[in-house]
Amino acid sequence: MLKSWEGTIPKPSFAPTQAFWDSVWKQQSGGAVLGVLEVTIFFTSFFADGAWPLLAPWLAFKVACQWESWKHSGGFIQKANNEALPEDLLAVQRWVSVRYISFLVGTGSNIVIALAVASVARAFLQANAVGLSL
Repeated sequence: MLKSWEGTIPKPSFAPTQAFWDSVWKQQSGGAVLGVLEVTIFFTSFFADGAWPLLAPWLAFKVACQWESWKHSGGFIQKANNEALPEDLLAVQRWVSVRYISFLVGTGSNIVIALAVASVARAFLQANAVGLSL
């Protein structure tokens, strides 16, 4: 489906090695499991009648959790502003940007996939109810 970005972000001066920095910012912390859970929530919301209220709490919860991460990263940049090298700040900013884009693309993809599958499932069930074969 979507391929992960294989690029690299130059390490800041406080990271011991480039390999260590790459492992930190590319760390996959349950994203695939979260994606399956999220697609299930979105599919249920789109497919089941009256299940739309599932969407708002899930999206609010997800944004609230991610907000802490963004807030922490921004706080690091403010704290390090006087002490860090410009390259360090750029590395952290790129890392935050990649994580934010991953958050948006992942959520958007899950919504599109769930909506498409729910639409096909509804069309299939309606066709079977009418007696048509697909």
